[in-house]
Amino acid sequence: MIMTIVLLTGCSILSESPKPAKNISPSSPADISRPESQDFEDGKFVADVTIPDGSMVKPGEKFKKTWRVRNSGSGAWTHYRLVFTQGELLNAPQSAPLPPASPGEEVDITIPMKAPSAPGLYTGYWNLTDDKGVSFGDSLWVIIKVQEFLKQ
Repeated sequence: MIMTIVLLTGCSILSESPKPAKNISPSSPADISRPESQDFEDGKFVADVTIPDGSMVKPGEKFKKTWRVRNSGSGAWTHYRLVFTQGELLNAPQSAPLPPASPGEEVDITIPMKAPSAPGLYTGYWNLTDDKGVSFGDSLWVIIKVQEFLKQ
């Protein structure tokens, strides 16, 4: 017997729920399936090629952020884009084309950026998008620490 407590405007009511008609184990596949002929989009972050998370840069410094990403889906990437979604844009374009990639292929995606003039920690988030503008795969980000460097 499964017991459920329901809160209604400050009152609690104890009720019994019927047992489910069929047991669904956590390892059961979902009833929703994709047609065999339909490609699915997926992209996996592989590495920060340049500017690892937390890199220190000078105020106003121009740099290029490069991520390595694997096409882990079943279809080729053609006319796809990397799109800025939130955080600090860092004087970068709102979006940039993804290099074409076949399933299983790794590509480098490079975006030109510029550090703000004020010292601080800055983060920007980016998403892979298909030719219809639908996001897929791992989100990518850049994290920089802007600070003045001491002259020696």
